[in-house]
Amino acid sequence: PQSEGALGDADVLPPTALFHSVGMTAMRELAYTPSSAALRERTVEIDFSALDPLRREIDVDLFNGKTWRITRSDYEVRGASDYTWRGTIKLTDGREGEATLSVRRGQLAGLIHTPDGDVYEIRPVAAGQYLMSELNQDRFRECAPAPAAPQLRSAAAAAEPTTAYSDNGDYIDMLILYTDDARAAA
Repeated sequence: PQSEGALGDADVLPPTALFHSVGMTAMRELAYTPSSAALRERTVEIDFSALDPLRREIDVDLFNGKTWRITRSDYEVRGASDYTWRGTIKLTDGREGEATLSVRRGQLAGLIHTPDGDVYEIRPVAAGQYLMSELNQDRFRECAPAPAAPQLRSAAAAAEPTTAYSDNGDYIDMLILYTDDARAAA
């Protein structure tokens, strides 16, 4: 993956809207499965030129008619038609939001977290048509509970000999670590 290099201000394109609404009629014509966490949904068409690496800011008009300006913080390219545009929403009162918009093979999927705490999802539903949903995260199922903490052995039990277990080699445990420089060079 590669992240963006330094761009001069003269090389930056002006902000533009990421999408425009195509209305409820188009959504009724689509065969899609609504999210159980969706509060409301609408179909949109994406303007992929808004995600040009030379554009630092995009505008998104969500359901409440409020337009949020998102400033790019990272642009990761993994290959042709395979990249992620990440950005932040910063308000003068210090509140922040974030957006992650990933494109692969000409399809976009993304999440936008506003400074107000609202969460929006964008996902493809048909050729050139995307569904934007406002999500209520309380409607998602809970994750599995955390595993129980290991029981500590008493000092007397710790002094007793323990049985050694052998590894039969059926499983390989592996941990891979890399630096940002190694990731950028991959």
